[in-house]
Amino acid sequence: MVYGTWLVAASKPTGGLRPIAVGSTLRRLTAKILLSRVRGGAAAYLRPRQLGFATAGGAEIAVHSTRTYLAENGSAMALKIDFKNAFNSHRRDTMLRAVHQKFPEIYPMVSQAYRQPTPISFGDTLIQSRTGIQQGDVFSSLIFSLVVHPTLESLRSEVVLGYLDDFTLLSKDPQVILEDVQRIRDSYGSHGLDIQPTKCEVFVQGFPSEVTARMHSRVLESLPGCRLITEQSKLELLGAPVFVAGVPPALQKKAEAYDLIFRRLAFVGSHVAAYILQRAAGVPRLNYLLRASPAFSVHEELARIDDQFAAAFEAILKTSLTGDALTQLSLPTSTGGMGIPMPTAVATLAFAASCHAALPEVRDILGDASKNIHLMDSAVEAFATRYGAAPPEEDRHRQSEWAGIANEHTLS
Repeated sequence: MVYGTWLVAASKPTGGLRPIAVGSTLRRLTAKILLSRVRGGAAAYLRPRQLGFATAGGAEIAVHSTRTYLAENGSAMALKIDFKNAFNSHRRDTMLRAVHQKFPEIYPMVSQAYRQPTPISFGDTLIQSRTGIQQGDVFSSLIFSLVVHPTLESLRSEVVLGYLDDFTLLSKDPQVILEDVQRIRDSYGSHGLDIQPTKCEVFVQGFPSEVTARMHSRVLESLPGCRLITEQSKLELLGAPVFVAGVPPALQKKAEAYDLIFRRLAFVGSHVAAYILQRAAGVPRLNYLLRASPAFSVHEELARIDDQFAAAFEAILKTSLTGDALTQLSLPTSTGGMGIPMPTAVATLAFAASCHAALPEVRDILGDASKNIHLMDSAVEAFATRYGAAPPEEDRHRQSEWAGIANEHTLS
């Protein structure tokens, strides 16, 4: 009753299904309490190579690290590695051993859940789960990270980034990356994870065309079906464009999604529509992209989304908004506004705040205590030019500090 679960087949954005196990509420609450006791120690053990567990802004750190490395190394290769059905495929004996060795505080509960086949109900069918960990288990991210951590630690690429089952390898020497691919394959016996070549992606920059062609050929020999990315605008990591060239297409996709959302808002009441726009459908849907990518440098595309926001609110209010009314729309409710900031106003401060929050980890990953994130200084300069000043150095990791200065400037 406690460790059995119900299975839900959730659709993936890229196609296919993701099996999500919905377990007992008491089990989840107990696991949360136990996890809180080991979270700090686990994060310290797993960083800097594993950013997917207990690392605030881990995805942003990975994107900033990748952008900075590629910007500072003219000739380099980046390889993104994906695994087949990762969470449901790794060996449970390895999983239990890793938990027992590193975090014995949670071992009794993990052992009770996984030392025997786990009954899972899917509709009227009962499935006996014998491998992997249930996606939906509170412990899943930690346990998966522990299982793959020895493999991550064995890799020799200059930069190794893990975000749960998404691995990214960066090096100026492509041979080192190919050797790391083999190391991952050689460790299959210990963790049971198998690379899915058709979901992998490789990006090569700065080499002569004939050298690049040879590299592509060697990658395809090792990873048949691997996607070859030849343009900066096509390189994404964890859902965010790495380079400035990739920001306009990403914003265009967001604009198309907003268009659908805003058309659907017409079918709900005006108060509900305004609340959704303020709390969920506005900038909150865009904030990760604005923080992880230098969207502040592509003003025209952001301005189009500004226009979408204004038009959506005009439709809700059934009146036109101009001048001071648009300004009031973007101000926080504490100052008499509607709390619907415009992307053009948020982009610079969001990116600057994210860079400063990620900076210690990025420096650790890149091995340079004095290095700044690529385009971070440009964002700070752009903000200071527009609003007159930037927050104090010790507060720059907080987006609210930047927003406070921007709002005060707008009101003055």
